[in-house]
Formats: sequence, C-alpha cells, structure tokens
Amino acid sequence: MTDLPQTNQTSRSREIRQGSLIVTVRDTDMLTPLELEMVCYLLQGFSLSQIACLRHRSIKTVSIQKQQACRKLGCASTATLLLALLDNGIVTLRRAGDGNRA
Repeated sequence: MTDLPQTNQTSRSREIRQGSLIVTVRDTDMLTPLELEMVCYLLQGFSLSQIACLRHRSIKTVSIQKQQACRKLGCASTATLLLALLDNGIVTLRRAGDGNRA
C-alpha cells in the first residue's frame, strides 16, 4: 500500500492534498458520514476493494455505500458520481497555492 495523501479535517469539510491539487469535501445532509468517507477514498484513487481493506469492511458494504451515494445523487457510475459531487458543490478542486477552483 502507498502512503495516504495528507488530509485535513474540520467539522464541516475535509481537505485532501494530491500532489499539486487540493480536494475539499464539504459535509452535507445529502450523504451519510460513511458515504462521504467512501467518497474521499474514491477521490484519492482507491478501488472499492482497497477502501474495504482500509476501513476493515467487506467489499459488499463499501459497494452498497457507493450505490447508495449514486442513487441519492442520481448517478449510474463512479464517474457520474464524482461529477455530481462537483456539480452539487460537495467537492471542490483547486491547485495548491491558488485560491481558485482548478
């Protein structure tokens, strides 16, 4: 397993640094805390099986959490889930050292 990217967490959002990119995941009532945690791992490039291993859960549990997040946001795939997260303002992207969205 590789080292996990640096993550800063507050009660309202989480920042994940991926190289020169900073991903901010805002807490929302649209998704449960566990669904948001799973989304954070997806945004870092982890597969569902890797997420299951990291969270000490079955792959079925993680898969269901992803399916529930997709259903809540009207998505059919991981790619459309990530786009919906951006469109709904749950996730924002910016370059390190830049206040603007990437």
